Amino acid sequence: MTERRYNICVLAATLTDVFSNELVKGAIDAAKRLDADLTVIPGKYLGVQDINDKYDAFYEYQYNTLFSYAAKGGFDYVIAPVGSIAYAYNNELKKQFLDTFSGTPVLCVASEIDGYDCLVFDNPSGIASAVKYLAEHGRKHIGILAGARENYECAERYETYRRGLEENGLEFKESYLMYCDISYDCKCEAELLLDKNPELDAVICVNDFIASVLYEVIEERGKQVGRDIAVVGFDDLPFASELDP
Repeated sequence: MTERRYNICVLAATLTDVFSNELVKGAIDAAKRLDADLTVIPGKYLGVQDINDKYDAFYEYQYNTLFSYAAKGGFDYVIAPVGSIAYAYNNELKKQFLDTFSGTPVLCVASEIDGYDCLVFDNPSGIASAVKYLAEHGRKHIGILAGARENYECAERYETYRRGLEENGLEFKESYLMYCDISYDCKCEAELLLDKNPELDAVICVNDFIASVLYEVIEERGKQVGRDIAVVGFDDLPFASELDP
């Protein structure tokens, strides 16, 4: 008797999204190593039609119809990175989305949802290390571009940032907190954070997309990243190594 060959589906937001691209490449490598069949179903993002409308992308939501095929495809497992696909959803809406795959085992990636196996990042140790590092290097006014309130990853990273400030004897001001989109569409919030708090000497960004936008905003104000304002990103996406510094 031969061993069973598993048929696995991985959902993805648009494949031009760096996070989704890396996740899919990792899944492909793993499928080859484990001799499993892999189907990639690329949709877009859930709950962001207001942003799409702003850019005249009125019909982007139609791509998400593809996700419904995963529920009917007879797969052994579905890998659902709702932290990216449904980043704009709260946990209740994310669970409603995952529930559509009833009858198929689901691995939830980058969000912790009740009733589902989850694979999540070690957010606390990364952010705690970042705050400690900044404090040890003399940074006393540390702000945060915290992403979306409803996003599990963002919330955990923000909460760890607050604890880190307290543990290192640093002051937090409400104006040091700025929520924003977790894509490149966060420039206005980055500008507002710096303009409201000229004393900031460091900013933690909850992902590398936000950090790259902040780089641009800092340079536009005639300041230098690293010297005048330290910037911390998160996720270690490939393009981060190309930022200067």
